[in-house]
Amino acid sequence: MRKYLITFLLSQDDKFYHEDTVGIEMEANDLKELFNIIGDVETDVITSSRIVRAVEGSGLVFDSYAPIVIGEFNEDGIPIIVWEDKDYRFNHESSNLH
Repeated sequence: MRKYLITFLLSQDDKFYHEDTVGIEMEANDLKELFNIIGDVETDVITSSRIVRAVEGSGLVFDSYAPIVIGEFNEDGIPIIVWEDKDYRFNHESSNLH
């Protein structure tokens, strides 16, 4: 299993928290499996509750979230970016919102 750090963009009432993203660590065999887990996050109670705990711990309120950056941890424990939402990077809006 590989270990990834997923950074989520949060929103509340269509207002995006560009300065306040939340990251959680997840394990998957590869990016395809990771995207399947993230894509099914609304039915994946464990992942959803991890995101909720991370967000509430930061003091934010949200009604939707979308991954904008995924880093894979290397052998030194440093996450190296392996995927990013290019639309978000250029436009500050994610094309991956639920």
